[in-house]
Amino acid sequence: MPQLFYTNQTTITLPGDYNPASNLWECIGSGAGGGIGSGTGGGGTGGYSSLANLNVTGTINCNVSSTPAAGGVNGAAIWVNGTSLATSSVGANGGSTASGATGGVGGSTTGATGSTKIAGSAGGNGDSGLGGTDGGGGGGTPSSAGAGSNGSAGTSSVGGTGGNASGVGHGVGGTAGNNGTPGTNWDPSDGSGGGGGGGSIGGAGGNGGNFGAGGGGNSGSGAPGIIVLTYTPAIAGSGFPMTTSGVFVLP
Repeated sequence: MPQLFYTNQTTITLPGDYNPASNLWECIGSGAGGGIGSGTGGGGTGGYSSLANLNVTGTINCNVSSTPAAGGVNGAAIWVNGTSLATSSVGANGGSTASGATGGVGGSTTGATGSTKIAGSAGGNGDSGLGGTDGGGGGGTPSSAGAGSNGSAGTSSVGGTGGNASGVGHGVGGTAGNNGTPGTNWDPSDGSGGGGGGGSIGGAGGNGGNFGAGGGGNSGSGAPGIIVLTYTPAIAGSGFPMTTSGVFVLP
């Protein structure tokens, strides 16, 4: 089945063989950046939402950007077919950045849209002890398989490890100061990313892996979100879409 990836646009023009009776839309919200400064927490991941058989035609509105969330910045909501997340057919919240040493929370299912909604995971706490300089790991991104894991807390000597994403081909969290790996859930370059590792001894945190993962504490960047469309093509020339069982759907 065709699978299309959207990473930086405000509208989507549907393919000519789009089948309104057999399709799946998936959204991952953007991951948040880790906290700014030594010993801060990791960023939370975006949430995951999906919806089957969206009956639309032509060009529809969406919201997705390829710009990562810098340290101290919340992740953006990602959505399809609406003018905002609240009015969309399917969409997921972005993650939240850290509050000091407290890791940011993952994108909530509250306010998200679609039929399946999975909350994002949290960033790990930074080392908040006297003179603490080690950041918490960013969270790992959810997928259709379930929630990712939270980032680990920083300790007195090393930054926390980023959380792993979920699903087959999931991204892996980075160790202290290292980037999380991108996921390959959908194809060799697209999936749920692993969280960035927290910075050690005041060093910079790692960035979250594509897509949707949180950045490590000490200013690691969160990964952008993504929209994925998978569909069974309509039969050309029939005038009607066809389901996976070969049944024509009358308008």
